[in-house]
Amino acid sequence: MTPSDDDTSTPAWPTPRSRPTPPTPPPASAPAEPPTVAIGPAPPRQVGNPPPGVTPPVTAPPPTAPPPTAWPATSQPGAPGAAPPRKRRRGLIAVALIAVGALAVAGVGLAVFRAVRGDGGGASSPEAAVRQLAEAVEAEDPIALLDVIEPDEAEALGEVYRAAADRSADLDLSPAEDTFGGVDVELTSLRYEVDELGDGAARVSIIGGRGTIGFDPGAFGGLTRDVVERESDGDGPDSIDLDVDDLAATPDDSDDDEIPPFLVAVERDGGWYVSPLHTAAQYAVEVLGLDAPDLPTPEAGVGADSPDDAVRALLTASGTLDADATGDAASGPVGRAVRAYASALEQWVGHGLDEAETDIDRFETDVSERDAGGRRVVVTELEGSVTATETDGDPETYDVRWDGECLDVTGVDDDDAIDDADAEPAFCLTDGWRTLGIEELALVTVEEGDGWRVDPLATLADYATAIAPNVSAEMVLRMIGRPEAAEPAAELSPGEMTSTELNDAGFVVLTFLAEAGERLTIDARLTDDEVDDFLDGYLVDPNGDELSAFSIVDPPASGEYRLVLGTETWRPFDIEVTVSDVTEESISVDETVSGEITAAGQIVEYSIELEGGRPYEIDFSGPAGIDRSVIDPDGDSVALATAEGGAETFTTGDAGRYRVRIADSFAGTTGSFTLTVSEGAVFTLGDGSSAITAGSVDTPGDEPYVDLTVTGGAVVSITATTTDPTFDIVIVIRDPATNDEIRRFDETGPGGAEGARFSPDDTLTWRIGIQGANDTTGPVTVEAFEQP
Repeated sequence: MTPSDDDTSTPAWPTPRSRPTPPTPPPASAPAEPPTVAIGPAPPRQVGNPPPGVTPPVTAPPPTAPPPTAWPATSQPGAPGAAPPRKRRRGLIAVALIAVGALAVAGVGLAVFRAVRGDGGGASSPEAAVRQLAEAVEAEDPIALLDVIEPDEAEALGEVYRAAADRSADLDLSPAEDTFGGVDVELTSLRYEVDELGDGAARVSIIGGRGTIGFDPGAFGGLTRDVVERESDGDGPDSIDLDVDDLAATPDDSDDDEIPPFLVAVERDGGWYVSPLHTAAQYAVEVLGLDAPDLPTPEAGVGADSPDDAVRALLTASGTLDADATGDAASGPVGRAVRAYASALEQWVGHGLDEAETDIDRFETDVSERDAGGRRVVVTELEGSVTATETDGDPETYDVRWDGECLDVTGVDDDDAIDDADAEPAFCLTDGWRTLGIEELALVTVEEGDGWRVDPLATLADYATAIAPNVSAEMVLRMIGRPEAAEPAAELSPGEMTSTELNDAGFVVLTFLAEAGERLTIDARLTDDEVDDFLDGYLVDPNGDELSAFSIVDPPASGEYRLVLGTETWRPFDIEVTVSDVTEESISVDETVSGEITAAGQIVEYSIELEGGRPYEIDFSGPAGIDRSVIDPDGDSVALATAEGGAETFTTGDAGRYRVRIADSFAGTTGSFTLTVSEGAVFTLGDGSSAITAGSVDTPGDEPYVDLTVTGGAVVSITATTTDPTFDIVIVIRDPATNDEIRRFDETGPGGAEGARFSPDDTLTWRIGIQGANDTTGPVTVEAFEQP
């Protein structure tokens, strides 16, 4: 009797609907949740052994702390798909550190600037303004640099510069007397092209020239020098050469030409100055293809009657996506820039929306005098709604509530509702923010023209001066992607658990000694079960290369290793860490061995020679929290399936030495166990039973198989399924005595299930082989069950 081709495929799960993200712009210049600052280019790895089927979250951390960061991408020697160890470029590290210090000029420099401001009167032309800025950069003269920046922008940002410079010197990032110490900038053969954007504004493009940034580590601040020396290969100071073409921007429309680097100069009182705000806005226009600015800048509309009315006006205007009204509600250079680029701003922010409307029903504030001038408005309570209508869509309304600590956004659409009780706050002022000196949500307002307006740059300055004194060296090291340069908190001893605490930047550096060739495992866990976070981490070897701290560690060199552990949120959690040796033992098929997991993170491996394309069974007896996995000769994981009675089964690919890995689960389970690996019995059905096995087609042409015996008179179906949507399963039925092909099934396509049915009059055996159509590969689970 030959098998029939009854359809045994299963329907795919329906795709869930996703709710559109509500437009909830934060108040202008308020400390909205900062963007993620990536320490490395790839998602983090979980340290320790996560429970089966659980993937730790690596994106969108809850808004419970200052800027969350991802941990560096790491590489494990010998691990499948691992990238080669990443070498650090000393010059780039120096640039990152110096940039932190060079955000600003020293306080004395700001005082001098204020004393002489107005005497220079700006440059004689747009090109002259950009030339003077280039000369100031090359001369490393922050005073001359500020003198050519648009005066209101320079003065407003001066407080930010001073706060950053003072803290930079305190942290020894840069010498107190020289913010740019250790950096030498040389610009040669710069050529410019000027295009008028409108009355009082011009784009100055740099169409030719080169630049070199050189470094003298001896002149760096102490912390910067320590990091650079740690990264150095001993080949002397680095330098970076840049050509103007290297700085060209690529427009969204790939058919357009690249955009040469440029600055926008504006005219103020007869002199020309470089405007960082107009430059940023013009880049958005040219890269995104937005509307050109409206120049000369339109005059501001009527101001608000009071400081709190000014804040309310700005919130309403921005929530309604009314750029003209937003520009009217903002003061100084920000207001001017928003009014000039109002059409472009509405294009960008309102993309995909026909309209938006904001209503504020309740608005409570606390207004106080500000030492530097103006009024400080703290928003203590806000209730309102935002209604957004997508293009060709229906209006959707979202309720917004701020209670002085958390912002909640809930909404209702036509089909279902968001439950208030289940909604996560969009933003909260947590302990992490308070550690940085941010205690409340406040905006600065000033009297300008005929009323009150919000001053975004003064608001930024207030937050900067509050945050700067609380920034630690560890925070800086994490922001620039080199937390391993921090002082180690402890030295780990193999086999011993160490308790320690993450620092205020949410990480800790630990060291341990290892010999090349020995195999280790690292277990790290948060001690508080109530903490909703995960530990991530990586290793730095004695040569300065990054390695994975996940699963098995194969030290490539002997010496001191640095283990960096941290969480997505920047908080000082307590943790426990254990470094253990991997225990290894050779076993044979059908041999029963005894072992023990005695500590968190411990791994025991049993190596065993197995035939290719055969089913095998793992009989394990021990604590439920101990995990099993199988590694093939190439180092790849082999899929396991659970058969009747609880035994785990798998099918080998190529013949060779496999490893059965026994490990403490993420729960920290310990205890004794026994293990036996035996050849999987052929499927014999006809007594109402079922059977299951799992394996994979690793390379095109592979055909793992299982033998199926069906008792005469029984009806048995088999299904072959995969979790890989690209794997196109082919079932091949063969005669087990001759291996001749009897029939094949290939009906459903990539990702689909294949099936067949057997109903012999007499007891017969078939060989069920699995192939991949069109050279596809992937995991497969084969299940056989008797039909009633």
